[in-house]
Amino acid sequence: MRKLRKKDRNISGGILVISLFVSYLLRDYVLLNHSDTVSFISVITGFLLSAIAILYSSPMRSVLYDKKIKHLFIKMGRNNC
Repeated sequence: MRKLRKKDRNISGGILVISLFVSYLLRDYVLLNHSDTVSFISVITGFLLSAIAILYSSPMRSVLYDKKIKHLFIKMGRNNC
């Protein structure tokens, strides 16, 4: 996994601090049950896993991979692909 640029790390850190501050201020007004939170995380995780599985098993993956390889060979100056 690639590291974020310094600017992006600063922005994401700022967003995290602001989010924590706002959630601290709103903790008395927003009440979530533990089961609601677990259900939400389960649905999101299932959606992401399904999306990854669909993309991985898709025939489009091999087409995109072939285009990437050809592009790299052309960029390197090789014409033997």
